[in-house]
Amino acid sequence: MTDEVIPYGRVAWDRIIGPKHPLDVILDRQMHAYLKVDQSKYFVRITEARASPTVVMTADRKEVLLRQPGAILPTDNILLLRLTDSQVDEIRATGVCAINAFTAGGLSRRYRPKLKLGELSSPLQDEEEREARLFTPIDFGECLLFERGQSMKGASTESHDRFAADLEPHPLQVEVREQDLFVSQSDLDLLCKSGISSWQAVDYPLQILRSSLPIYWAYQASIALNRDTVPMPDGVLGWLQDNAPKDAWAIRGIRTLSSMVRMDYRRRAAFDRVSLDMFPKARELPAEHLSKPLRLLMDISDWWADHWYFDECHRFDLWRKLVDAGFGATAVPSLFGAISGRLASRETLEYFEYRRERDRG
Repeated sequence: MTDEVIPYGRVAWDRIIGPKHPLDVILDRQMHAYLKVDQSKYFVRITEARASPTVVMTADRKEVLLRQPGAILPTDNILLLRLTDSQVDEIRATGVCAINAFTAGGLSRRYRPKLKLGELSSPLQDEEEREARLFTPIDFGECLLFERGQSMKGASTESHDRFAADLEPHPLQVEVREQDLFVSQSDLDLLCKSGISSWQAVDYPLQILRSSLPIYWAYQASIALNRDTVPMPDGVLGWLQDNAPKDAWAIRGIRTLSSMVRMDYRRRAAFDRVSLDMFPKARELPAEHLSKPLRLLMDISDWWADHWYFDECHRFDLWRKLVDAGFGATAVPSLFGAISGRLASRETLEYFEYRRERDRG
């Protein structure tokens, strides 16, 4: 359903927008924020049906939905009341907003018609129900919130007029806080799709060849994620596909590299035994932003920048450095290609392994 509405507190805001405050993004992007009406305790009454038309967001565009005037719709179905931008801004500034009246419209729950006993639905009707929206947007000039059963409190028998006046319910003033809000799933989908990051590439601290471009972009992703907290709603691999040139990420080893970007890399314990004495450049790199395996790869890439044009012996040395750095047999071939720019054949890898065992003996 494109018009699904979810609680504000259940949104993984940090993954979508990073360090930005969600309410700032809601205001900047003109997203809709709602208060849900607890219909077991409260009811609403539209007191003014006038309203200017509003635009409803879908996952990839804006569109105007067919709406009925508020005065025609039964108010018992109004489930969500939209806050104005000024009310959302007050919550952002002070943590709470006291609301006497809602003036920005809302959403009325749409219910499927019940079939009569023995009546079968048609395929067309089934298709229409699958496409049906959960809510109908409602326009109104003013809507008030009342407590159920309130009208029976304080009733007087002194006179008919006084009795009638006491039966008239009094509208509530509600205090709305950040965690009381609901947001539209379609707004969130659009936010994820369009992105809000102002990310820019940073200088690479070591030597690197174009053949080692995947290592360069793994470094960029690490700084973006671990230092600058750039949101990556589609994960590191999705971020690389969106930002890096195709020849940087369209390689066999990019999945291995993308997993090493995160500081909680699941195989990080395997590198604890690896001494950085053999990898001095890795020691100089910031450990708080770069995982140890990525620092090792950057060190090896720096070494390769000085030796790539030499003979087959240095290709063997590149392979051996990857093995000595603690990378497993599955990862080494793809990382070899990520640094050298070309994958080694199975025969070459077998020869490297044979030569390493021979040198040990």
